[in-house]
Amino acid sequence: MSAMSKKTGPKTYAEEKEKFKEFLIEFVKIDKDDNKIFKYSEQLSKLAHREQVAIYIDLDDVEEFNSDLATNIQNNTRRYVQMFSELIFELLPDYKSHDVIAKDPLDIYIEHRLLLEQRNHPNPQELRNSQNRYPQDLMRRFEVYFVPPSSGKPTPIREVKATHIGKLVNVRGVVTRSTEVKPLMTVATYTCDMCGAETYQPISSLSFTPLLMCPSEDCQVNKSGGRLYLQTRGSKFVKFQELKVQEHSDQVPVGNIPRGITVLCRGENTRQVVPGDHVSVSGIFLPLLRTGFRQVTQGNINICLMGDPGVAKSQLLSYIERLARRSQYTTGRGSSGVGLTAAVMKDPITNEMVLEGGALVLADQGICCIDEFDKLPDADRTAIHEVMEQQTISIAKAGIMTRLNARVSILAAANPAYGRYNPKRSIEQNIQLPAALLSRFDLLWLIQDKPDRDNDLKLAQHITYVHKHSRQPPTELKPIDMSLVRRYIDLCKGKNPTVPSSLTEHIVKAYTELRKVARNSRDMSYTSARNLLAILRLSTALARLRLCDEVNNILHRY
Repeated sequence: MSAMSKKTGPKTYAEEKEKFKEFLIEFVKIDKDDNKIFKYSEQLSKLAHREQVAIYIDLDDVEEFNSDLATNIQNNTRRYVQMFSELIFELLPDYKSHDVIAKDPLDIYIEHRLLLEQRNHPNPQELRNSQNRYPQDLMRRFEVYFVPPSSGKPTPIREVKATHIGKLVNVRGVVTRSTEVKPLMTVATYTCDMCGAETYQPISSLSFTPLLMCPSEDCQVNKSGGRLYLQTRGSKFVKFQELKVQEHSDQVPVGNIPRGITVLCRGENTRQVVPGDHVSVSGIFLPLLRTGFRQVTQGNINICLMGDPGVAKSQLLSYIERLARRSQYTTGRGSSGVGLTAAVMKDPITNEMVLEGGALVLADQGICCIDEFDKLPDADRTAIHEVMEQQTISIAKAGIMTRLNARVSILAAANPAYGRYNPKRSIEQNIQLPAALLSRFDLLWLIQDKPDRDNDLKLAQHITYVHKHSRQPPTELKPIDMSLVRRYIDLCKGKNPTVPSSLTEHIVKAYTELRKVARNSRDMSYTSARNLLAILRLSTALARLRLCDEVNNILHRY
């Protein structure tokens, strides 16, 4: 790309764009009858009237028109696909001679949005500016592909290296595996539940993080904290298929195993081959970002409520289950290991073995409330260990070997083993849970039923009033609405507080002192690195509740 590197960015971009336009409009082929055929102008006309979905640009034609341009396209293909798409999108209105009938729901969605903009902004100049708010990827209903030059030779799969990143590569091989064609989201459309504004998120990868908070001006000024909800009908999808191509046997050196490469097909390039076909594949060689190791961190807070019977532990769990946007409620007596993790079932229609997620899988990125946690059988209780530490569930049943996400916070309630909690006994003797499981809880909250005349009198009066009038007694304090609490929690989740360096040294010293005390203790529970991580998670959670950007006063809280 020497021709582009010697010039400034804006000037080079304008020059390259002018070359594209000249090529698409003026390129002419002569047929057998000596007639001029404007090859790409005809394709642009078909694209404008939705008679054609994909436009294939032959690099032999580009080489004939401008050899430097063809070389630049082969060396930086992905960027030139974007540039050609932008130019074609600008040229299509000039080739549109009549109205086009809507072919799918997205066409109707775009047409209604543009009519709404015309109604709200009658001024044509204002309309053009407002239309720019829609992503071009959403409005664009065509695909651009480059056909490699016929003079190029295929590159062996094992010779595709880092020097080919971003370039147009042609490989030969045999298809060993192909997936089903699935929809891939390229533009996500959201609607705010408060102001009704629409937000668009262009997606350029296989996975993405959905937007949560509304960025519109109304929500920002009013501080209403609107939440975004995905609208699938207004989002744009393309066909997606994954292939596995393996090199031919004649390209494998003696004593080596065949190498393969993963091919991601989109749009009109799907459903072209089946396993066993010998193919020649041309595409852009791009690496997928991943780490050389799987980073495992416990990011959720797990809490265990311990206490005497009749202190409203089950009521607390029931309220949290209703408050959380995503939650599951279960009991230790009525649950099993597969009910908490995942079960393998036979599909009655296809007779294939399928996985059905349990409570922990269904509550992914939410809260799972487990009542009577001490009644859970020991064989089933071990299934929770991996969830609380690794945030995943590993399955190896009936030929199905996979790992499911279980990024869930566990809120458990347990009763003492001897009826009431005995302060003279240790936690393990009172609860009778293994130390390996107790150490995975960030917070062990003790709720005791201590006799107190004033509290007993208030509780008795409250119970008798509710029993007599079937409603709660009047109070001076007005309860906070549950929807308001949810909105405040969503606002707190947007914060990402950090621990300042001034507190790091104090945390390390406090942890080492705790380890020294635990070394001389006879208690079965001991202080480990999990306790240090629990302090960090709880302190950052408290900072989020205060909407702070930094953790402070951590020593006074622990």
